[in-house]
Amino acid sequence: SDSSSIDFNNGSSGVTLDNTFNRYLFYIDIQLATDNTQLQFLYSDDAGSSYLSSNYSYAMIGYLDGGSTSTRNNGNDGQIELFPETIGQATDETFALTLSLSQPALTDTHKTCFWNGAGFQTSAAIIGYTGGGTNYSTVNAITGVRFKAASGNIERGTISMFGVAKS
Repeated sequence: SDSSSIDFNNGSSGVTLDNTFNRYLFYIDIQLATDNTQLQFLYSDDAGSSYLSSNYSYAMIGYLDGGSTSTRNNGNDGQIELFPETIGQATDETFALTLSLSQPALTDTHKTCFWNGAGFQTSAAIIGYTGGGTNYSTVNAITGVRFKAASGNIERGTISMFGVAKS
């Protein structure tokens, strides 16, 4: 923990992110070190030598515990943002989500991801939400992904990756 980013790159540290599986799932339970920031998600098509830094598109909707809704979307961003509001970082404010990356090894389609989760925003309200995104600039195979805080570090927690078997 206390890392600027968490990376999963094919061939590094025992990670398999190729055509072995049709879908990869990420279980994320973290706390960020900086208040009022975002958890971001990026693709790599060269196993983590670099990460795509433009042409991401995403949309999500969340429901706050008081009954109001919160949306976040962008049609041309430098990353996919994974929470509809800015995230709180008080000791008791955590954040959890499940993210699915579909068909990363295909080379003729854009790679989509979708997620759902819950977490505390900066004013300590809990939000349940769902979203989806892609990078529309490439159809190359995705061989690496990065999770990072928009500012500060990922202070503590875990991000686990699982492959879903083909049928």
